[in-house]
Amino acid sequence: MSRFALVSQLPLFDRLCGTDLASPPRGKAPAASLERELGRLLHTRNGLTRAQFLACEGSVLHYGLPDLQGLSPQVEADLQQLAQVVGHALALFEPRLKSVHVQARHDPGDPVRARVSVSASGMDGGPRWRVEFPLALDGQDPGTAQAA
Repeated sequence: MSRFALVSQLPLFDRLCGTDLASPPRGKAPAASLERELGRLLHTRNGLTRAQFLACEGSVLHYGLPDLQGLSPQVEADLQQLAQVVGHALALFEPRLKSVHVQARHDPGDPVRARVSVSASGMDGGPRWRVEFPLALDGQDPGTAQAA
């Protein structure tokens, strides 16, 4: 396989940043790449309202999440909307995933954070991929994705 064909399968940010293709062990590269992309997506805000974002079909201008302020991790309806927003972002900007399931719940250790779990399978039909991470709903750092 030519180097061009191998590089073209990498996500855009990995190509732009010149990510070393040899660094992750074989077989772990897709999971590491997915975790990096998920972190980038969830740490980016796009300037849309939640309603606008959920209605959009996505473009580079819509990359990231809308403003999450006003959502409370103590309110079940807000947690459902958070899960819906994260799921929509993954559907728009992470085409390597299918059968995506997102669940949000309050973080008992921090009243302004929710815990978001994402479970999905890859396009290749391989094993399910699962990640859990804290997501701040007070405008602070959204946290870091960690494989579960």
